[in-house]
Amino acid sequence: MAFCFLFTLSCAKETAKQEDVTNSNLTPLAGDSCAEGTGCSPFTLHTYDVDNVPGYPGCVFQITVKLCVEMIPGASHVVVGDYIMAPHSCTDFYDDLNDLLITPGEADENLFILDWDEKIFTRLENYIYDDFGSDKDCKPGEKDLTISFVREACSAICFYQYELVVDPKGGKTGDINGLRGPKPTNFVKTSCSTTGCCRRQTELCLDPLTGELQKTTTNTMYPGSISAASACAGGTMVPPIIPANTRLIKCNACTFICPN
Repeated sequence: MAFCFLFTLSCAKETAKQEDVTNSNLTPLAGDSCAEGTGCSPFTLHTYDVDNVPGYPGCVFQITVKLCVEMIPGASHVVVGDYIMAPHSCTDFYDDLNDLLITPGEADENLFILDWDEKIFTRLENYIYDDFGSDKDCKPGEKDLTISFVREACSAICFYQYELVVDPKGGKTGDINGLRGPKPTNFVKTSCSTTGCCRRQTELCLDPLTGELQKTTTNTMYPGSISAASACAGGTMVPPIIPANTRLIKCNACTFICPN
């Protein structure tokens, strides 16, 4: 399948509702240079309250992305940069991060975040389709919407802790107020001084029989010659920026983040 249109067409300005984003809760979006390097313009911030993430029932994660929409004959194409996750109150996710960080080495931590990426991208596709899809039935050789997540092939994953309010009546909120102790509560990705990009491209349409979304996903790298070894060769981590009133716990070395 040809992907060349991703890097040559310009984007029409999208009109979907955008959420306000506060700098105190967010960090710079790692991988923006790859998404913006596609030639799509303008990119705008969109925030989604993502639920039903596999393995985390009852949890809602506020996910922010930069995206750009272009109209192509018979369909729409959305180019999306990497995501960031705002402070949350999902104790299962806290516990999973803590379990990872008490074991030696970084490999399991990186694999966990790569798996988390795939879960978030898969859920984001549904939300983005709700905004920009046209509910077109699936037909041979046709598609309704194409979503391309484009991000840096080499990034460093950093873990940090934010403060959590415990409600006297029970329950928890994601407000930043009291330290939980030395446990990690969230993560960010920060850029490495390397070249090369990952692209997860999904074509979506609506199954006329079930009413469910059908997806066809392809993972590629740009440029195509980039490899795991060359993507991070000589890479230097850009110091991460984390929200105010938080504490950095650790940063892993620059690592290849493109799925196989």
